[in-house]
Amino acid sequence: MKEPCSELLTGDISKRIICTPSPAAKKAFFYVQETGMLKKSYISGTHRNNLDSFLFVCVADGKGELRYNHEVYPLKKGDCFFIDCKFPYDCKGSEAEPLEILWLHFNGATSRQYYEIFTSHSKNVFRSAEFGKISDIISEIIHFTEQKSLNAEVVTSELYSSASYNQSYV
Repeated sequence: MKEPCSELLTGDISKRIICTPSPAAKKAFFYVQETGMLKKSYISGTHRNNLDSFLFVCVADGKGELRYNHEVYPLKKGDCFFIDCKFPYDCKGSEAEPLEILWLHFNGATSRQYYEIFTSHSKNVFRSAEFGKISDIISEIIHFTEQKSLNAEVVTSELYSSASYNQSYV
C-alpha cells in the first residue's frame, strides 16, 4: 500500500472528497460517493436520514457513539461500522477523546445485496482481526479518489471488494 492509515492520519488535516460516479460505474461497480478522514475533532453530532448510500467507517483513535436502528453502540479505536444510510443515524465523538476516523460512503449495483449478506452474519459495529488492512485499503481509496485518474472508479471498486473480503471478526 502506498499510503497506509498511520501515514495518512499524521498531521492536522482532515479530508472530505465528494465524487460523482459515471453512469458505467453506477451499473457495474461499487462506487465512491464520498470518502475521507476526520482528524482528532470533537464531533458534536452527525445526523443523516434517507440517504441512498452505505457507510463504512474505521475508528483509528478516540471514543464516541453511534445511534442506529434503535440501538446505541459505543465506539473506540479499532472498531468499524457498516450501515445503510436510508435509516436514521447519529454519530458523535467524545470531548475527552475525540474521534479520528476514515470513512467511505459508497453504493453500486450489488451494494444492497452485499449489505444484507454482511448484516446477516455480523452486527453493524464490529471489530476486525484485519483492521490494519481495512484502514489501509480505505486510505488507498482516499488516495485514488483524490487523484481523479481515469481508472479511479475501477481501482476503488476493486479496493472496496478487497476491504470487504478482509472483514474477519474478532
